[in-house]
This record gives sequence, structure tokens and C-alpha cells, in this order.
Amino acid sequence: PITTIQGLCKISKFDESATGKSLYIQKIYEIMTGMDKTYKDVGKVLTLDSYTIKKDIFSPQVVVQSVIEELKIDTEQVQITMDIDSNLTMVSDIYLYKNILLKCIENSIHFRDLQKDQKEISIKIYRMDGHFVTEISDNGIGIAPDMLSKVFEIYFRGSERSKGQGLGLHIVQRCVTLLEGNIEVHSEVSNYTTCVIRLPYMF
Repeated sequence: PITTIQGLCKISKFDESATGKSLYIQKIYEIMTGMDKTYKDVGKVLTLDSYTIKKDIFSPQVVVQSVIEELKIDTEQVQITMDIDSNLTMVSDIYLYKNILLKCIENSIHFRDLQKDQKEISIKIYRMDGHFVTEISDNGIGIAPDMLSKVFEIYFRGSERSKGQGLGLHIVQRCVTLLEGNIEVHSEVSNYTTCVIRLPYMF
């Protein structure tokens, strides 16, 4: 990426038009944003290696809202529906749970189906059989059957639209494992992807 940025800077010197320079600046910004995201994700992976679990009491609805705000989701382009009891209180590690939501929702946004008029993400959180269950579904491009078993592998990139380093769902799995929960991913190409996360109560 650094070599690419250097090359764009050199090329931009020969383009005197305002439009041309603006395009180069935009491209450099996109590359640097991607690099920043990668550095942060690598930092999270390293943090999880020695992370100490904390017991927090919080509203999952509030955490979801904070993630949506942090991701700066354009609700005109992506319709988000939530089915969360406003009185539901979770007892878990809020840092790990927020990262689970962040990475799952981020994936749903990135892999939305651009051919569909309505891009949708559904978030459902409830209690069942001694667990907090979180379901995050989208109507995006989906995941091929032969790729499903690999989505949690570190550095795995399952699509040509993957711009990151394949750390997102690996981070999710690490967080879920630390919380002694489990995660399942169900998907159908061109139809949907659903992540189901089950986390035990922490008392």
C-alpha cells in the first residue's frame, strides 16, 4: 500500500487538473483508511491473546446503537431492523460483545448486494435456554458452500470484494470463544447470510 501511495503521488504531479488531483487524493485516502483498519484489527488480535474477561451489565440495544453510529451507516442505502427487548439486560464482557457486533455488521454492509434495490440488515437479540442469542442477518451476496467452513480462518478472504486482511470473522470467533459461547454462519449465495451467536449468562 505504501508503494501504491508513493506512485499515486508521483503521477499526480503530472496532472494539473483539479479533478485529477481530487481523484488521486480520494484514492490515497481510501488506501490509508484500509491500512488504518488493518492496523487496528491486528491490534485487536494481539490484545485478545492476553485479554482478561470482565463481567459487565449493559443494554444490548444501546451497544447496537453505538456500533451503528460508529460505522456511520447510511440508513438510506441500508435498511436496518432491530428486534431487541428494550428491557433486556446482558451480563457479559461489553468490549468483546461490541467487537462481535461491530465485525458482523461491518461484514453485512461490505458484502451487501449492489444489484438489489433494498439492502437489508436484521438484528435480533433475545434470551433462550440459558444463553443470550444474537442473530445478524442480511440479504447480501452470500457465501459459497465450499467457503463456509473457512470463514473463521485468520487471513481468509472469500471474495474479490474483500478489501481487508481476512481478520474480521476471525476476531468474532476469538471473542465468542473467550466468552465460552458458539457461533454459526448460515448462508445462500445471492440470497442471505445469518450469523447466530450464543453466549452464556455470566453471573
